[in-house]
Amino acid sequence: MRYKYNVITVILIFIICLTVVYFYMISHKKAEKIFFDQTYDMISDLKKTFLKDTVDNLINSIDIELTNETRRYEKTGHVKFLELTSRLSLPEEEFLRYVSQQFFIQNDSKCLTYFIWNKNSGIVVSCSEESFDKTVIYKIDELAENFYSYERIETTNSVVLFGATKEYIDDIVKERMKNRIRTMTFKNDEYIWINEILNYDGGKNYALRLVHPNLPETENTFLSTDTKDDKGNMPYLMELEGVKNKGQVFFTYYFKKPSSGTSSEKISYARLYKKYDWVIAMGTYTDDMHQYIEETERKIRDISLNVTLNTIWFLLAIVLVCLILMVAINRYYFRRSNKDLEKEVNSDILTRAYSRRFGINEMNKAFSDFCKYGINSGIMVFDIDHFKEVNDTYGHDAGDMVLKELTDSVLSCIRSSDRCIRWGGDEFICVFKDIDAQAMNYFGQKILAAVSSVSVHANGKEIFVNVSIGMSIFRKTDSTYDDALKRADRALYISKSNGRNQINVL
Repeated sequence: MRYKYNVITVILIFIICLTVVYFYMISHKKAEKIFFDQTYDMISDLKKTFLKDTVDNLINSIDIELTNETRRYEKTGHVKFLELTSRLSLPEEEFLRYVSQQFFIQNDSKCLTYFIWNKNSGIVVSCSEESFDKTVIYKIDELAENFYSYERIETTNSVVLFGATKEYIDDIVKERMKNRIRTMTFKNDEYIWINEILNYDGGKNYALRLVHPNLPETENTFLSTDTKDDKGNMPYLMELEGVKNKGQVFFTYYFKKPSSGTSSEKISYARLYKKYDWVIAMGTYTDDMHQYIEETERKIRDISLNVTLNTIWFLLAIVLVCLILMVAINRYYFRRSNKDLEKEVNSDILTRAYSRRFGINEMNKAFSDFCKYGINSGIMVFDIDHFKEVNDTYGHDAGDMVLKELTDSVLSCIRSSDRCIRWGGDEFICVFKDIDAQAMNYFGQKILAAVSSVSVHANGKEIFVNVSIGMSIFRKTDSTYDDALKRADRALYISKSNGRNQINVL
């Protein structure tokens, strides 16, 4: 009888063990699917955030370049304005002849376009554009539309209008941005490309490929929305429809991977820069996501199988331990991948400064603390004086070295609670928490001194740079951090206008 009960007990235990194993295997399969889906979605979201922030920052830098170029030629035009107005005492005909000669002869006027418009006839009697139709009657406002900014001199019968044209400035900015994109490097076969839309209705030759670092030989070739990838997707059509409807779009397709030459799935983000009809896009391949998840799953599956086979009598306890272990491992990999990706998104690739996205969050937090607790913070905006000349003279590699050295010197001057952010190009922002204007001025002077002592060796020469600084702290009348940021930016402009290498506080 006892033997019978023992057999029954053994059979019951065996059945229980098989039942537990069965349900464990079912649960394990479900857990694998949940793990895969959640991990894939999380990593995909992080990658999308990185793509969007990178493209958005690049578009912001286009606007910054356009503003800087416009300001630069505003100064050139104003110098010419002062020179020409000094001759207004001449008879009108002689003065207008002098104006024409100045724009044709002097080297510093080659970037400036001028029109001499007759008030009575409305005809352009003289201009620097040879192909301009001088028989058409214009309004002065129609001529002014050719410029972002211009200078105007009136005589009795005429108006002299001059400045750098929109087309001239746009061409400079376009070429500079295209060259910058071609030199940008990223991990995991990532790159940025630009397509110029010629026809928003799509079809054959709807766009021109301007920049493509992966396939430079295809630049300046026409694109068609009928083009398909290896899986039958139509990426150019998806890109065009997305930017037409919402101005930006995420889309997935298959494209050749530079490192392997094989076609792989790719997530891409595209945004329309309407001013130039540019679609600026960046993509990242997803095969590394699958490899990471599959490798993690394989390790967990092997551990679970070995434990199940070797410890059948302690199955329930071991299953519990394995589940706890699996959860712990999953959390570890989640945290590690999240930390690495978040660090990449929040850090500037070139320097050790924080990224623009991180900086916006920090300024929002600082302003929130100011509104809630009265803890004031300060915003400092600075950039390198004549940085373009460094790049033009010594090359972009030297410029990158200058940016790194400058960032290191600034980080050595500020507190651990402060934040140094690369805002774009050579422009930086520092956020100082719990500080007043006097203390901020101290840090500004300290940074000026530190930067002036920085030297970079390039091409056998020693490069020294200075910075101009604008600062401001939050005020009770501010509605967002952007109010203080705009004041600091105006203070920076004052510093540059007053001779650079100095500090101004607003």
